[in-house]
Amino acid sequence: MIEEIVYYVRRINSLGLQQSAVRTVRKIKESYLRSYWRKKAYNGTAAYTWQDITKKHVYTQSFDQFCIEQKRHQLSFLPELYKYVPDKQIVADADLFVQNCFDVLGSGMQYFTTIPWHTDFRLKAQHKKSGDLQHFDFYQFDKNIFYQDRPNLILNSNQSIDRLSKDIKVPWELSRCYHFFVLGRVYELTGEQKYADSFYAQIHDWIEHNPYLFGINWMCPMEVGLRSVNWVIASYYFFPTKQITESLYNHLIYLENNWELYDGRTSNHYLSNLIGYFYLCWFFQDLIGVEKKRDWCYSEFLREWDKQVFDEGTDYEGSTAYHRFIIEMFYHFYLLCRAFKLELPKSYQEKLMRMFQFIEWCTPYDGTLITIGDDDSGKVLFYGLGGLIPSKKYCINMSGVFSDVASEKSKYQRAKLEEVKHYQKFGLSIIKTKKWHITLRQHAYQKKQPNGHYHADVGSITVAINGMQLFIDPGSYVYTPSVYWRNYFRSYVHHNTFFLNNEPIAVDEKLFVLPISENKWRPEKNRNNLEIMCMHDLYQRRGIQMKRNVQLDKENNQLIINDFCSLQGKDTKKTDVSKTYLVYWNFVVGLEIKVEKKVKDLFFFHKNTLLAILHCAGLDFEISDAWVAPHYGTKIRTVGLRSSKDLGVEDSVTIVIEAIKKII
Repeated sequence: MIEEIVYYVRRINSLGLQQSAVRTVRKIKESYLRSYWRKKAYNGTAAYTWQDITKKHVYTQSFDQFCIEQKRHQLSFLPELYKYVPDKQIVADADLFVQNCFDVLGSGMQYFTTIPWHTDFRLKAQHKKSGDLQHFDFYQFDKNIFYQDRPNLILNSNQSIDRLSKDIKVPWELSRCYHFFVLGRVYELTGEQKYADSFYAQIHDWIEHNPYLFGINWMCPMEVGLRSVNWVIASYYFFPTKQITESLYNHLIYLENNWELYDGRTSNHYLSNLIGYFYLCWFFQDLIGVEKKRDWCYSEFLREWDKQVFDEGTDYEGSTAYHRFIIEMFYHFYLLCRAFKLELPKSYQEKLMRMFQFIEWCTPYDGTLITIGDDDSGKVLFYGLGGLIPSKKYCINMSGVFSDVASEKSKYQRAKLEEVKHYQKFGLSIIKTKKWHITLRQHAYQKKQPNGHYHADVGSITVAINGMQLFIDPGSYVYTPSVYWRNYFRSYVHHNTFFLNNEPIAVDEKLFVLPISENKWRPEKNRNNLEIMCMHDLYQRRGIQMKRNVQLDKENNQLIINDFCSLQGKDTKKTDVSKTYLVYWNFVVGLEIKVEKKVKDLFFFHKNTLLAILHCAGLDFEISDAWVAPHYGTKIRTVGLRSSKDLGVEDSVTIVIEAIKKII
């Protein structure tokens, strides 16, 4: 009791009286709504029928007339979406979906006679392959559970690292129904009835096996929002039935009562709620009262844009993959504003272009976005952001889509990149030339930002040469199925950095919390234009500061990395200047790179061609195994480089990476 009182007193002091009062009122309201909707759900009166909808909105037309009116409001931008994805590929994908074949989050292509809307079939397929098949319940989630009675998703904190728990993201991902857009596009291209038949069979099957407010597919409002987007877009290609329309309306009511606001630090989840709601407002725009809902959503989206995206054009969740994900949402918001004939202020259009520019800065010339922070392979539609734009050039004038802010002579059009760029709020320094691409992670974080998708990666680098990924971020394998693997991929010791014999940022079983300290980073001006530096005080309790200086010598085609410890600030009393510290180095090598060691030098080969040589007189690197997750749900063994050395204060280690100009 006393501990609870102390906790709440601290929370009130932290939040302030006004914010504490707001959250208390919200909690009371949420508690009431839980009780209200639980009662209606179990009484079978929660879901709206078409009759309920017409009565609520005083709609006097027939359902057929509603569909005719709805069809007149065409989403004119849809034919432009994914025009850079070849029709041949889209048809091939649709043909798989017609056969109930899906590859979800690393499951590999799986065929189903009936679609498993509540099953982690990726885990089942992995166990079947290894001969370790478990009982059906091991992979199945309860489809009859009330949506707010959340199951325990983190089940194996004490299990073997080789055994995963079932992953709720697999059935969630399938239930987003990304593939409906693909079926619709191919139906429009070919006119073949099998694509329409497949769509109607699958969507009605989903509705039948996911009754309103029951089962895991109603648990997360983010999933409801993204599913709404895909269903509304599918209605452009397929005539909506009454059952589909009723379910879409129930999606709208659900979102109105389940906004993901949390402690006020909203995230990509809330944006998913809003973009789904905005699409639903489009679908139901002929109903009285929906215009007011649309206008609220429009204003709320702009508020979140101001809040979640820094003026520099980066996402405040600290992840390049989630940045890519929210760009897709803001892009759809932009397109819907045009469809609604709502004016989007020019400042937001310009910010959207800066968001695309950040993606290009984070993309080496092989076109692969580097990973910083978490990556759960999130997207809005099936082909994600990559299919929206040509040739993987993220800042090109978007074929007229941005014609009102981008032109041949516009400063927002893709220009020649500078060679060094600092993203102060995001915490990333980048060197990008025709040959080299280097990133250096900085310590930048404010308490107003959610930290669940950050990694413990301050001082970590990525390096690509001629588009070949030399040193890479490990990525994100899984979230809740394994505490061990969740923390492996986000821990300090598995990033490309150097650290003392204990991690400066600890990770534990709070899988979506990272105890990173607040820090405002300001880039230092260097005499050398191709030089970036990271200094952090994460070891301040030991009285030392860690520094990493990264300099590109274009003339000699070398990347020079200097790592050293120094005294922290002016107060040196905490530090014994004669003491040495055991320091560790770690690098994760790209999947396509082979490494050979000769004496202390390391030789990096790509397809039997020498790409680079690493020289370091002060360290003797061991070649070991490491893991990398190229996308969520898949981990692949790769080469890791590890070394250690006792360093004294002001001692340094120099690592030189020499790119090879000619084939040897």
